[in-house]
Amino acid sequence: MTIKAMLESYEAEIIILFAIVIGAIIAVKVVSAFIAGARQRAAAASAAARQEILPAGEASPDSRTTALINGYQVSGEGLSLSDVDEKTAAMILAIVAHDAGIPIAELQFKSIRATS
Repeated sequence: MTIKAMLESYEAEIIILFAIVIGAIIAVKVVSAFIAGARQRAAAASAAARQEILPAGEASPDSRTTALINGYQVSGEGLSLSDVDEKTAAMILAIVAHDAGIPIAELQFKSIRATS
C-alpha cells in the first residue's frame, strides 16, 4: 500500500484534524488578545487612579514628591520632604488644611521637614 492510497482512505479524518488544529490556533490567539486587552485596561485603570485629581496648573507633572490625601494628589515643583516619610507628610498636609479650613487643592506647600 502506497502513501497516496493510505492518505486517500483517511482523507476525511485528516481534514477534520487540520480543522481542529487551525481552530485551536485561532482560539489561542483570541484568548491571548482578550487577556492582553484586560491587562492593558487594568494598567490604565491603575494609572488613572494614581493620576492627579487636582485642577489644572496646581501641580507639576515633573514633581517627584507627592502625597495622596482624600483623593487629592498634592505635589509641586518646590515640595521637598526632609526626614519625613510620605505618610507623615500626608497627615501634616491634612491637618493644616483642616485647621485652616482651606481645601487641600488650594494649598501650596514648599517643604515639610522634621524638627527635633
